[in-house]
Amino acid sequence: MRDTSIHKDEKQVLDIIPATLDDVMGTMPRNSDTGIIYCLSARDFPLSLAKRFFRLLKLRGLNISKVYFVVTLLDNITDDLNTEGIAKYRDYYTRSLQTYVEGLSDKMGFRIDPDHVFVISDKVQKPMTDLYESLPLHSSTYYVIGETNSGKSKLSKRFMKLVMKEEKSVQQVEGTPGESIDGEAFNLNSNANSSYTISPCPFRTRKNMTYYAPQFDFRLIDTPGYLQKRNGIFGILNRRLRLNLYTQFQADRTQQEVIFESPTTRQVFTVGDFFFLKPRGVTAFKYRRFMYGKAAVFPEYSEATFKLARAERFVTPKFRRYVIPPFRGKIDLVFDNVGYIEIDNCYGDGSEYWQIFAPQNVKKILRIPSLDDAMSTGYKSDFAPLQEIPMTVNVQDYIDEHGEQLGCIN
Repeated sequence: MRDTSIHKDEKQVLDIIPATLDDVMGTMPRNSDTGIIYCLSARDFPLSLAKRFFRLLKLRGLNISKVYFVVTLLDNITDDLNTEGIAKYRDYYTRSLQTYVEGLSDKMGFRIDPDHVFVISDKVQKPMTDLYESLPLHSSTYYVIGETNSGKSKLSKRFMKLVMKEEKSVQQVEGTPGESIDGEAFNLNSNANSSYTISPCPFRTRKNMTYYAPQFDFRLIDTPGYLQKRNGIFGILNRRLRLNLYTQFQADRTQQEVIFESPTTRQVFTVGDFFFLKPRGVTAFKYRRFMYGKAAVFPEYSEATFKLARAERFVTPKFRRYVIPPFRGKIDLVFDNVGYIEIDNCYGDGSEYWQIFAPQNVKKILRIPSLDDAMSTGYKSDFAPLQEIPMTVNVQDYIDEHGEQLGCIN
């Protein structure tokens, strides 16, 4: 008999109504000189940036020159947080961000100012100070926006601590008294380098919170976290497991190896059951995970889905099949609001297509080369969507017929 408590959890997951980017930007005054601080999580960069943002910016008559992009949670993916390391990451994210929006920026006639891209870490104060010193405060209003649990409320409080060094009176003039968007009690005297705030119920608040510094006539408005693409992972993940995405996030500092039975194996590899990767042409590859979940290998995809159904981790996840074009070396598979996994095809010759089964309603993208490779070589990353193919077709026949459309990474 079906567990009714599980059924109730599933219903709650499906009934959530999170804020959308349109909701958040709809609170900004039209045709104003409003500034925007856009938080982009390093965990799932660049998917935490909604390209629709630029269209909404234009529709509301807001100026791209007043937008600052801040890559947050850098310490979640690297220990290289000295001055030189921070500078390298800032350069990487600037170039990669420009690449990610290149087609849209050419079409719409905007550019991302390199001086308006920052990276911050909860463990190091200087990058936060650099951001603070770059923003004109007097008679200004800035909205802090970002996907849910992107660290924007933490950023807002750290920013206001810096304001308090010059302005002794900071007022919370809107929002629920004593409570932040992410559910943590607002305390400007708390340790600015402590862990960022997470919320087990990340969509419960739909109201802006405004902080005001009278001396500067400065307002900082912390907005609700929004979601993209049909509620994303939160629309299918069992409610009891939502918090694990953040509290049990894992970052492998060294590579792990996974071994398969043969180059034409039916086995699939997974981390946390968020995807099932089926390699071809290799008997092993190396990986590093930057996401929640245990690594595992199943004899075949059908057995993996049977186990997944019994575990009831997901609610109607709607898995689809995608192909990864031939590649050699390292690439990243990035999943919105989940994280990413670095795949190193160090044993294969890079001539075979791989398959991956993943939820349809979770945004996903290939980062080429991987963040690690790009940082070590000084190159930027390019980005490519995963190509969906029908579940029922023969993969090799489909590749033979559509190979040019599917392309090649190398």
